[in-house]
Amino acid sequence: MANKVTSSDTELIANTEGKTSCKHCYTDDWGGYERVLPPEVEHIIGKDQTQQLERTNRIVRQQIGRWHRTPE
Repeated sequence: MANKVTSSDTELIANTEGKTSCKHCYTDDWGGYERVLPPEVEHIIGKDQTQQLERTNRIVRQQIGRWHRTPE
């Protein structure tokens, strides 16, 4: 079962948005994002950037995992 995004989750994301330098928010077409995202954040709806974004996330996770490994 897929996780459902709730309004409280979206508000949490929007509240942390000001603490980062994020200028873009890639989401699906759920209306809750439009209600809580600040106007200075560009809200991009669609799947066309998903592969590139997930690839970047995978690379970052790999690099972080390497930092936590103990040398042998």
